[in-house]
Amino acid sequence: MIYYFSGSGNSRAIAKALGSALTERTEAVGGYALAEQGCPGFVLPVYAWGIAPFILDWIGSVKLPDKKPQFVWAVLDYGDETGYAHRILRKALAKRGLRLDAVYGVQMPNTYVLLPGFDVDSEALEYRKLTAAKIRVSEIAERIRRRESNVEDIHIGPLPGLKTGVIFPLFKKWGIWPGRWHYDAEKCTGCGMCERSCPVGNITMADQHTISCVAPRSDQCGLYLGGGHPEWGKDCTSCLACYHACPHHAVMYGKATRRKGQWRHWFKNSQSSL
Repeated sequence: MIYYFSGSGNSRAIAKALGSALTERTEAVGGYALAEQGCPGFVLPVYAWGIAPFILDWIGSVKLPDKKPQFVWAVLDYGDETGYAHRILRKALAKRGLRLDAVYGVQMPNTYVLLPGFDVDSEALEYRKLTAAKIRVSEIAERIRRRESNVEDIHIGPLPGLKTGVIFPLFKKWGIWPGRWHYDAEKCTGCGMCERSCPVGNITMADQHTISCVAPRSDQCGLYLGGGHPEWGKDCTSCLACYHACPHHAVMYGKATRRKGQWRHWFKNSQSSL
């Protein structure tokens, strides 16, 4: 089984591609237990050179198989570099008695836009990253199939101690503020894409109203709830799914995203795999 966490769709796309290549099922992080059979794999995004607190909490509480897996692997999805994120993951798994045998990195288009100096990539760079990622994932699948061990094939980048040891803890404390999320009333159409995209169910559509639907087939006509506007709860993971999913660029994080771009590739396309 391949377990993934994804806001923008990048990690899900990698997981789906690996699942297809390895003939493995994929499942979003958050379930009650790991599968009893097989070799678990994790496809996770790098958060400020670390691992998202939500994921670490899940690893710390998920029910493990009765029989210890013989091989555990992970793929980290990053925009520029991973820092020592793999060490955080390795430590979290070790606390549960699991050894991380192999960890790989796959560079994907940047999605973090909440701080000054951070924005999505140009279309040309996005294309180059996706093209390279397809080749990279195929290579990783073959190495996982061979069960190569003691692998750390990632791009750590410069100053990893500072980034993972200092910046990541600060990000966990100050970088996830659900109260800063809001919507532009002039742009929001109440389509509900933000609500549906949230991987932790932290968004609800308030003030929905009954809308009449007239469809070509009579059995598809009727009334349904629609419209309204998004409201954010307190369980935000700062994955930015709601921001990138919005087709009207109506989701905002304070003033930080006012002039920032979006990565809507996986929301615009019917495909969800590389």
